Amino acid sequence: MARTKNSTEAVAAQVKPVVNSTTAAASRGLQKARIWAEPQVERAGQVMQETVAPATRRGVFKARAWAAPQVERTGQVIQDTVAPKVADALTASARRIDPGKPNRSRWPMLVGLAALLAAAGAAVAAWRKSTASSTTTTPADEDVPVPLNEEAKADAARTS
Repeated sequence: MARTKNSTEAVAAQVKPVVNSTTAAASRGLQKARIWAEPQVERAGQVMQETVAPATRRGVFKARAWAAPQVERTGQVIQDTVAPKVADALTASARRIDPGKPNRSRWPMLVGLAALLAAAGAAVAAWRKSTASSTTTTPADEDVPVPLNEEAKADAARTS
């Protein structure tokens, strides 16, 4: 066992500088890759903004241009076929749930109208009574018949 321990230490001593140099090389490679990739990523972003974004906008525009007439036609079909049915259904439902006018008795209105007419009649009667007692006629004030002239007598005879 002593021999394997010595051989393991010898191998470890040989491998250790290789591992250290490999680690350092990997770190240097990673650093170089980062330095190289940074402008590439920036350039790729610019390329996408310059080429992909306008293409996407054109695609969206074309899709909207195609979809607009489709949606309009669909709306017209729905308006012509479905909308009248929905409107009829809503109208029928409204008529079914409408409670209607309440049945009000007309007696209170008729009694009020009769009371109003009675009050008006009483007012007219009181007015006539007060005017009749204040104006009394004398025989001198009565109209005296005027004798008719000859032409008026002749006209009266012809008409009768």
